[in-house]
Amino acid sequence: MKNKPSPIHSFPSRNFTVVVLNRYPELAEKFIQSVRDTHKEMPTVLVVRDRNDATYGDDIKVIDGRLPFVYARNCNLGIQYFPNRDIFLCNDDIEMVKKDFFYKLYAIANTYPKCGMMSPLIKGGVGNDMQNYYRAQELPKGTPASCAERICSGLSWAR
Repeated sequence: MKNKPSPIHSFPSRNFTVVVLNRYPELAEKFIQSVRDTHKEMPTVLVVRDRNDATYGDDIKVIDGRLPFVYARNCNLGIQYFPNRDIFLCNDDIEMVKKDFFYKLYAIANTYPKCGMMSPLIKGGVGNDMQNYYRAQELPKGTPASCAERICSGLSWAR
């Protein structure tokens, strides 16, 4: 690893960081541009790069992941870089389409302080064979806030 993770103080003060695991620079570039296009204020973004030497502008922090690549280990590198913040872990192949998505998600997540790690349920399954066992009628119904409230309060999915 070329550069050892350590806290950085030159970014604007924020309560969360977007950590992106990256193998292919063109995917990270597309993701970062989609964040720039959809956010009034650019959130703090940290790219943990894997086998590339790409940079993405002065406002994007980049560190090298460890080899051989282990997803959880490289996630932990990003999490440890900003130890006192909430973290959004993202793969590099997503694009933002909603305005100020990360700020809105942060607000929803912090409404329910008992919640810990949350991830989306993807209808139809993507890369995880277990996701294929969910049927559409079993997916939560309602707004993101009402679904989060039911999940975090331990209520059932009864409609």
